[in-house]
Amino acid sequence: MVYRWLRLAPFLTGAGVFLFWERVSAAELILALTVLGGLAFQVIKRRPWSPLWRERWVVALVATTGLSLLGYALSDLLNATAAADAWSGAARWGVMGVNTVGLLLLLAGDWDRLPLLVLGLALGKVVILYTLWEETRFLWKLGVAIPITLVVALVAGKMPRVLGAALMAGIGGVNLWLEYRSWGAVCFVTAGALLVPLLERKWRLVAFGFAFIGGSVLFAYSYIVAATGWTPNRAYASNTGRLSQLQTGTEMFFDSPLWGNGTRAFQNKYRERHNQISAKWSGRRSLAGAATAEPDDLSIHSQVLTALAEGGLLGASFFLVYGALLFFALRYTMLVDYPHRAVCCVLLVSGFFDYFMTPFSKTARFDIALTAAIAVLLVLAGRPRPRRPAAA
Repeated sequence: MVYRWLRLAPFLTGAGVFLFWERVSAAELILALTVLGGLAFQVIKRRPWSPLWRERWVVALVATTGLSLLGYALSDLLNATAAADAWSGAARWGVMGVNTVGLLLLLAGDWDRLPLLVLGLALGKVVILYTLWEETRFLWKLGVAIPITLVVALVAGKMPRVLGAALMAGIGGVNLWLEYRSWGAVCFVTAGALLVPLLERKWRLVAFGFAFIGGSVLFAYSYIVAATGWTPNRAYASNTGRLSQLQTGTEMFFDSPLWGNGTRAFQNKYRERHNQISAKWSGRRSLAGAATAEPDDLSIHSQVLTALAEGGLLGASFFLVYGALLFFALRYTMLVDYPHRAVCCVLLVSGFFDYFMTPFSKTARFDIALTAAIAVLLVLAGRPRPRRPAAA
């Protein structure tokens, strides 16, 4: 029964990411049941479900999740945050911890569960798009781009490296053409990462560095061009809105670097300052955008900066360890031959981008936990295995 559940759970988890009951998704409920099952197994069998619990990265992630929860609680107490917001901040970290542990349990030791999860994720996104979403102006970027890119990456990972790289570069070009710049850059970096192992080992780091820098420069160029007003109004508004949010978040952190400003301080305390900064960024055009947005629509477009601004250094301790884990895992993408390499690289690189440039939102809790789980498995795959002594 347990093994049947493990075969089915990854697909159901992926499909349930976008189905929310109150503020918790169906995927997070499945992961909570998985964690409870793992605890029950440990109690009954008197041994861990997985040897992963002895790994230092897993211990560090779980421990810093607790530290971030403590940091947010302290920040909310010192800043007299409203009870509802304080509870929301604490619950966010509690769910994050459950998601991370649950995904490690589901994926640990069996790479073949990852495609099931990714296919469920793609299907769930498409189903929600066509059943609940009425806005179709940004159909590609906010709708089908991620599902299609993930499925293409699964296919590319099964192909010879050169063909897989060409396929990823092709879908990257489609993303750029349809104005999804970040995922276009992610696809080009992935294409470069697929080719790196074909080089001699001493040149791999250099080649991957060029691929990563090239993708970053491509994204940054399109971002700067849009922010300077050389592009249509929508791209300009998007970029100036993000830049004003990032500037406001940075000022929030420096206002209170040790204990932060409390949960939802950006929406509740810094709205007026953000409006002023936004007006300066968008002053050369008449824009309907962030300056007049409602509080619930405002956010800091950076996961790590959100944690730093709201919870201070202690509240962001998880993201400091998570960022280091991403760095090491990205290094192993060019040193280790592992299953489903294209989709793993896509998720890792997009996670690295999200770390700096996307909000710490409801669905981000799952995305961060999935990226962390893949990163842990990659780091473990890259470790040299101890050699058995030769028989006498």
